[in-house]
Amino acid sequence: MQQDVVPTQGRLLGRPRTLSTNLLLVMVLLAITAAAISGIATTVLLRHYQGGRLNDDVRASVQRALQHPGFATAPGPDSLGGGPNQPRGQATQTLTALFLPASLGPSQGDVIDERGREVVLSSADLTAIRDHVVNHPGIITITLPGAGKYRLATGKLSLTDGSTIDVVAGLPTAQLDEMTRKLVLWAIAIAIAVAVLSAVAGRFIIARQLRGLKTVAAVAHDVSELPLASGQIEGITGVPESVADGITEVGQVGFAFNKMLHHMEDALQVRTASEQRARQFIADASHEIRTPLAVIRGFADLAERVPEGEEEALRGSIGRIQGSARELSTLVEDMMSLTRLDSGGTPSLGEVDLSEIAANAQEAAALLYPDHGWAVELPPTPVLVVGDELGLRRVITNLLANAGTHTPAGSAVVLAIEPVGSRVRIAVTDDGPGIPVELQGRIFDRFVRADQARTSGTGSGLGLAIVKAIVDNHHGTVSVHSDAAGTSIVADIPIASA
Repeated sequence: MQQDVVPTQGRLLGRPRTLSTNLLLVMVLLAITAAAISGIATTVLLRHYQGGRLNDDVRASVQRALQHPGFATAPGPDSLGGGPNQPRGQATQTLTALFLPASLGPSQGDVIDERGREVVLSSADLTAIRDHVVNHPGIITITLPGAGKYRLATGKLSLTDGSTIDVVAGLPTAQLDEMTRKLVLWAIAIAIAVAVLSAVAGRFIIARQLRGLKTVAAVAHDVSELPLASGQIEGITGVPESVADGITEVGQVGFAFNKMLHHMEDALQVRTASEQRARQFIADASHEIRTPLAVIRGFADLAERVPEGEEEALRGSIGRIQGSARELSTLVEDMMSLTRLDSGGTPSLGEVDLSEIAANAQEAAALLYPDHGWAVELPPTPVLVVGDELGLRRVITNLLANAGTHTPAGSAVVLAIEPVGSRVRIAVTDDGPGIPVELQGRIFDRFVRADQARTSGTGSGLGLAIVKAIVDNHHGTVSVHSDAAGTSIVADIPIASA
């Protein structure tokens, strides 16, 4: 037994995840990603820009340090008095260090504090500067044990005695680092705010956009609860037109669902009608078979009781049995023919001369019904079609037999073959009493007879049903027109029926 399976689009923490949840997660993740990329890009670009300006300031500090007043005189132990930051113009927090030759004295370094005072660098700071800066020309960033994080640059000054002085100047990176930290915090805060706002707005927007999809799902659920086995699909109006607009994605789904629902309704109606016809066919066939079987059985019992010497009565019973057997055989053959036609098998196609078939069929009908007036109207040239010769022959024969059986003696019957464009029209017209209006819509159904309005002729009621089935297999049409002046049955068949 097949169990109901609940489909899922995904899972979140082991639980089914709906489409709206998936879309909301994607929207929030995209918003966070966009905010993160924007924040990172802004931070990197702004830090790069401010770092470039800091580098320019560091280079300017080195140039100002090289303008030390003591460098303008002959260097000596006392020529650098006043400290490394003696030249005017250095900003606060500027670090300046001088690494002198041994003949001129020890290395010097200080930092200008916020009050403009010169704070002497410790020997540890000078050692760190010598190790990292003097031996690595260019601008670098280091963290000093006592002064903190600085960005430094080096300049060299050649003295008259051939010795050189390494001049180092730099500025702290505290403001640049603080700006970077604030930008990162702002980027995180903005990303969180964007995530919250996108979640709130996304939930509202997604719920609004998927409202139509929920309507489609509700209609589909209602359809799934219908007893389709009964062949009925009433009570379901489908997806509303406001949703099934065929424009948006949800509208296209709704439109396709309504179309599928209509096709399903039509298919169920066709199936129900087919089942009803099958049941009616079985019932009618059983009724039709019962009559000849009853006759055969009755006369067979009568034949058993015929006394010796009554050969005439025995022959009469046998004759009635043979007649009923032939009637039963014809009925069974007609039903088998309809079954083969209903199965949709491929007929044997070939070029057929309808003029010849019509002429032969008219002659045979004149022999079978000599009390009728028979006429045939044919064009001057043969009428050729591509189709099943046996089937087309039976169409004409059945139409003539129908007219001969269901019209009184002395009636005139005309068979006409007429090419009309790409089709051929086969018409059988009689001047009999006509077919009642209420039966004209069912005249091509199985086991339908119009004997009550025309004559009391015999027949199984399958002749015109076979005609319609053969014409349908040839992609043609058949119609009837009948009134008190007579009846005309017309079959239109394409010339190239294949």
